[in-house]
Amino acid sequence: MTNADKHTGQNKRRGFLSANFVLLFVAHFLVVGVYFLFMTTMVRHAIQAFSCSDSTAGLVASIFLVGGAFARILSGRYADAIGLKRSSIAAIVLMLASCASYFVGDTSLPIMLAIRFLHGVSFGIANTTMPALVTEIIPLEVMGEGTGWFMLSNSLGTGVGPLFGLLVSGSFEYSTLYIVCTALSAVALAATILLSAGKPPSEGARSAMAKVPKFKLSSVLDPATRRFSFYMFLVALSYSSVNSFVDAYSTSIGLEGWAAGLFIVYSVTLVILRPPVGRLQDRRGDNAVLYPSIACAALTTLVCGACSLAPSPTLLMCTGVFAAAGFGTCMSAGLATVGRLAGGTKAAPGIAMFYLLCDFGCGIGPFLLGFIVGSLGYPAMYMTCSAIALIGLAYYHFAYGKNAR
Repeated sequence: MTNADKHTGQNKRRGFLSANFVLLFVAHFLVVGVYFLFMTTMVRHAIQAFSCSDSTAGLVASIFLVGGAFARILSGRYADAIGLKRSSIAAIVLMLASCASYFVGDTSLPIMLAIRFLHGVSFGIANTTMPALVTEIIPLEVMGEGTGWFMLSNSLGTGVGPLFGLLVSGSFEYSTLYIVCTALSAVALAATILLSAGKPPSEGARSAMAKVPKFKLSSVLDPATRRFSFYMFLVALSYSSVNSFVDAYSTSIGLEGWAAGLFIVYSVTLVILRPPVGRLQDRRGDNAVLYPSIACAALTTLVCGACSLAPSPTLLMCTGVFAAAGFGTCMSAGLATVGRLAGGTKAAPGIAMFYLLCDFGCGIGPFLLGFIVGSLGYPAMYMTCSAIALIGLAYYHFAYGKNAR
């Protein structure tokens, strides 16, 4: 290999560490962070503000995900034709308007529901188009590593958002959270506007969109990645048992207050794992990462359920480690694979498919698993979720793994 070739290879490996990458990282971190700032505090606020039942307060929180799912379907179809950067800017403008409107939402439950839905729409679009933009600026040779670094923005938002939300809402009036989130949205908008990444919508893309006479799911969700992405639905369904029930579960076994520590461990572990795991995926292939990651997803709920037999804060914190190596790594590694399957271009439909299945698993999981908790208890529910993740492992093998490297 000549010196010039070595230099070219080094440039490719550094290609994702550009100004555009940093701007996208910051904007995506803020989008995710604002989402979790509200998600972890909205139920309690809704009960206090509207004197409503727990189920109604849950609807105030979860209708956000309905808006997000609706937006993912539409953005998967139209984002490439409109332009990924334009779509991202429009989404964050809507996010900024939603955050500023929460003051009005406190005056009426129906208005709050409408604002939460629109905020969810903004998140669904931005969370689809921004990762798609990243796949355009990351060289295919380092897609795993670059995507791993980028998805740290999601990990940090997931970890910092809930902690900061609880801190602000516990120390100040809840309306202070509206001011904070509006300001963060403005920063995210500025970062997105400064982007020079993103190809303009081509005439071919516009023409292709115009030729579709009727709305069809097949025109919205990329069939090339649908078969691959279904494993993420099963992994997310399994993980939803941790995300939704671990607080109540830990209290029931005498570990009250330790659930927050689990999510801190989850975030820290992800920050440590993402870069080396991304490099491993680039060098050894998808199977080298996804097989052990899905297995770790099964271990997550197995270890969590075992806490009922021997309640221990250390064992509960181990759940956070396995969750990061499992669900968290499945997200970044799967996104990198979707980017490769899409060839780094027109990735929005594939990413919409991937995230939609993930959201669906996280969303329907608490509803379905709640019946198991009511009938058989938490340990049985966590054992069931471990089996679901193992089914996901078998599915991945037959749908993708056995023919991949």
